[in-house]
Amino acid sequence: MSVVPTRLDLRGSNTRDVLHTPLPRPAALTVVGAAGAAAQIVLAADPASPNILCQIFASLSGAATAAVTIQVLDGAAVIFSWTIGVGVASMPPVTFDPPIAGTANQTMTLAASAPGGALVVSLNCNAYVRK
Repeated sequence: MSVVPTRLDLRGSNTRDVLHTPLPRPAALTVVGAAGAAAQIVLAADPASPNILCQIFASLSGAATAAVTIQVLDGAAVIFSWTIGVGVASMPPVTFDPPIAGTANQTMTLAASAPGGALVVSLNCNAYVRK
């Protein structure tokens, strides 16, 4: 298990959540899809606390022949969408500052559309549950 370092937000006392206290997350924050298939990471719902997403990493096994869309869903609602364009094999990490907070008692899903052909999509994220 990995632990996300505690982050102290010093931007001002008027911020709603001043201290982020992370909990350990399992290694299931990385997924490698099957050839030509979609891939997803599902962060389980916590009844009292939201999932917090800090970073997304995505790459393909070769240059994309069709656009691949990476989406973050809070329950069924899309809260972030990002596209890897044709001819690109990887993108720099997407870092959210401040991190994206989901809704308590909702799963958070990172989904990558099918890259087509024999390409394989890999997803990784840095996330935790706020307590």
